[in-house]
Amino acid sequence: MADRRRNWVVVAGLVRDEAIFARQLEVLVDWRKKQLTEGIVYSTWTNELSKYPDIARFLAKQDIALVEIAEPTLQLEGHILHQMTSLHYGLQLVPDQAYVFRTRPDMRLTQEMQDFLRNEPSLALGAPDDWPEIFEERLVVLAGSLLTPFYINDMIFYGRKKDVNKLVSFDVACEVIYANMAAEQFFFAPSFYRALPIFRSFFQLSAPYSYDDRDWARRFIVQHMASDFFLQVWLTYLICLDRYFRISFDERTRDRAETEHASLRDLSLGNLLFRNKAVPFLSFHPATHLPMLETETFVSAILNDVFRHDAYATRINKLLPTLREWSFQESWPANALLVSDDVRKFAMVVEGLGQRRSRIDELDDTSKRRFRVRSSGHRWRLIGSGDTVQTMTTEINQLRRTNEALREEILAKDAEIARLKR
Repeated sequence: MADRRRNWVVVAGLVRDEAIFARQLEVLVDWRKKQLTEGIVYSTWTNELSKYPDIARFLAKQDIALVEIAEPTLQLEGHILHQMTSLHYGLQLVPDQAYVFRTRPDMRLTQEMQDFLRNEPSLALGAPDDWPEIFEERLVVLAGSLLTPFYINDMIFYGRKKDVNKLVSFDVACEVIYANMAAEQFFFAPSFYRALPIFRSFFQLSAPYSYDDRDWARRFIVQHMASDFFLQVWLTYLICLDRYFRISFDERTRDRAETEHASLRDLSLGNLLFRNKAVPFLSFHPATHLPMLETETFVSAILNDVFRHDAYATRINKLLPTLREWSFQESWPANALLVSDDVRKFAMVVEGLGQRRSRIDELDDTSKRRFRVRSSGHRWRLIGSGDTVQTMTTEINQLRRTNEALREEILAKDAEIARLKR
């Protein structure tokens, strides 16, 4: 394997479904036998495996490294502190020059993932070439939100250990300084808001989601896309996706991109955002009803002026040349108190969506000598240690996972219906 990538697998988290994890471990051992991976690490909480003796025996028999950690007593949004802690310790056993395939115990591994590890497609960074190396190479992810910057699927991802380490930031600014950030954004956003100040302006007032409300989703799209400030943030996010990420382990999605672009030339961006037309490489989340990226096709189509022109395309094409200039990006005036009129107008958009107020407060002080910063509504809490509390926490987590599974089933049904209509 001297001339090949040194791939290590880090499995992090609770077992959740013993049968799925057992099957996953069998697949990982098979990958190791085929020399697609070099090592396997499982990182979890102390005594987690006492509930699953068969799993514990399999790990020992197959020489899979086990890291058991005292569970954090502080809970952040989406258990992100737990996720980062388990990944952090799992990464300690991975050689520095290796690549990391990070997964959870409840994930099914696919043939496309195996093919990706075998074929080793290029992860070289994309354009613009004069932008900094936020990552040394691209990270590979399963999917991401089209309209919500860095709301990227964090269940499985792959990249250089050095780059994956940057995701484990333990950056409490996500909760203390910025507003309404999802757990996935805790992973992927910090590396980018440190380098690109436009994101520091955005995350102090980004809107949380509303669920199961199509009318709200439509208003979200209309009002966000009408904002010149948001359009600049959004296009910068797409440039970042295009340069620093691969979306999907399936290389065939990239082979099909040119043909899929041809199918978009008679469609406008508005047609697709408002679901007047459907294409196979853009889905809509079954709960938020907002568009999701499952390949890179849609991103490259926007950045390369593929769509039939409409009002959105005109504004996008006017902004893109400037947004691609690093000198513009690094000089963006991000200031949590002295915000521009465009940013303040966008704060009103967020508040108009009726979810949560932004951090910005208007005191009508023209001298700009008095400021008030609203509470971010901290969502962290201490976890109880009693048996009753632990049982309730387990039941809540199980209900949440059941709800997620049902939503995924709805998404699959929606995709099948759309396919049949075509």
